[in-house]
Amino acid sequence: MGYWGPNLVRNFVQSNQVRQLICVICIKKTGSHKELYPSVEVLSDYRIFFSMSDLDGVAIATPVKTHYPIAKEFLDQGKHVFVESP
Repeated sequence: MGYWGPNLVRNFVQSNQVRQLICVICIKKTGSHKELYPSVEVLSDYRIFFSMSDLDGVAIATPVKTHYPIAKEFLDQGKHVFVESP
């Protein structure tokens, strides 16, 4: 979860269209995000999502150089992908 990640999380949490929200964030930032959004599950590795058969889509808010490789992995898994980019 990069610079815009917290904004995406806030909007997803407030949306009535999102059933469950799981975030992958830097371990050293976990505490502050868990305090703000206690209902959000936090993981340390996005590849865990590949085993979630009920996952419909992902939002990627990472440094620009990681957008393509991460997005491609999810697209190859048949998932919907939103990439946050400046």
